[in-house]
Amino acid sequence: MTDKVIKKTKPSEPSALGKLYLLSYNVIQTIGWFYLLWQSLVHFLNRGTLATYWDEVKWTIIIFQNAAILEERLYLITYACT
Repeated sequence: MTDKVIKKTKPSEPSALGKLYLLSYNVIQTIGWFYLLWQSLVHFLNRGTLATYWDEVKWTIIIFQNAAILEERLYLITYACT
C-alpha cells in the first residue's frame, strides 16, 4: 500500500494591481448604485410617477448594470483560461 501525499495549494491571491482594481471597481459601483437610490428618492419625493421614472434613471442603470455584467465576463474569462 502506497501512502500518497496530497499537497494542498493555496489559491493565489490577487496582485497589488488586482487588489487596487477590485477596490476601485467596488467603490465606483457602490457610488453608482447609491446615486441611483438618490435619483429614485428625489424623483418620487417630488411626486414623480413610474411613467417618468425610466427617463430619470435610464443612463445610471445602463452604465452601472453594464459595468457589472462586464466585470462578471472579465472574471469568467480570466479564471476559465487558468
